[in-house]
Amino acid sequence: PGTPEFGAAFETWLLHELIAFRDYVSGETVAHWRSSSGFEVDFILGDHTAIEVKAKETVSDRDLRSLGALAEEKKLKRSGPVNSRRDFRRYTLRAGRGTASSGPTSPRMDLRERTENPNRHPWELSRADMALRLLALRAKHGGHTSYADVGAGDRYFARRLAALTDAPVFAVDANYPEATVDGPVVVCTDLAQVPAGSVDCAVLMDVLEHVDDDVGLVRDVNRILTPDGELLITVPAHQWLWSEHDVFLGHRRRYDGRRLRDVLRHGGLDVLECFHFYALLGVARAAGVALARLGVRRSAHGVGRWPLASTHPATRTLRATLNADFRISRRLGTTPLGACGLSICAICRRRSA
Repeated sequence: PGTPEFGAAFETWLLHELIAFRDYVSGETVAHWRSSSGFEVDFILGDHTAIEVKAKETVSDRDLRSLGALAEEKKLKRSGPVNSRRDFRRYTLRAGRGTASSGPTSPRMDLRERTENPNRHPWELSRADMALRLLALRAKHGGHTSYADVGAGDRYFARRLAALTDAPVFAVDANYPEATVDGPVVVCTDLAQVPAGSVDCAVLMDVLEHVDDDVGLVRDVNRILTPDGELLITVPAHQWLWSEHDVFLGHRRRYDGRRLRDVLRHGGLDVLECFHFYALLGVARAAGVALARLGVRRSAHGVGRWPLASTHPATRTLRATLNADFRISRRLGTTPLGACGLSICAICRRRSA
């Protein structure tokens, strides 16, 4: 590090990474920019991002002059330096002074349910099982379907998604400290880091209820979908089931089917299927809400405190029961019995222009 040879190697390595990303995911051009006055920027991605590469730990104002010159032309949405770090396989896109726009909404997955406990609640395991089953049935391109897990949290579901495809999987969450690559998972701190029109299927698993502008988030997710791209979304159901647990998790609202459909349509999506699921948990939550109104209160806590491993008979039994509940609830659809579920799942497609 610190030598001209290292700088050239770092720039060449990043070029190969960008070309691989272009070929596998975005399809956008990777170019170089030079002004008539002699300013140069190393890489231009499509019409939206400029990257200047520096093989140093600290980026100075002098290093940003080329990005500033390019930003004055107002042709691109973002610009930033890429600097080398001790771990050569990790890099950060940092906002330079030439940034022209702040980009779309950045979803944050609520992590208050997660703890140092390695065990996962049967609800979380089952939800992932059933979402993956739905996605596998709708997969395109012979295993090359591109996915984005928006509000990806600890990346548990994103890693399971990677088993469905040969393409990279985007994991987007504003809580991540930096943008990086984690095996087959491309870690993003902002939806703006996902190229427009590059994702065949996006997933929003219990995220929409955490944001103030739910329509705005759906529109931002719509931007990254291919022309016939799809969205799989789950949200908590029934505002009358509101409890201290929702307050603990930072929910803004719960949904009914009509409200969720309206949000998705205003976000530019056509709803292909929408159904409630987990009727058993819905009954249990209704009982808890009724008891709370009678003055019987329990402390709110998340699924991260589940004490049993996934291989424990109790966990396996509850997981299988919830999986069966999901399948039956989906078959019941819009019938009165089908509306008893604790959550709602919707499958949508990007609306044709």
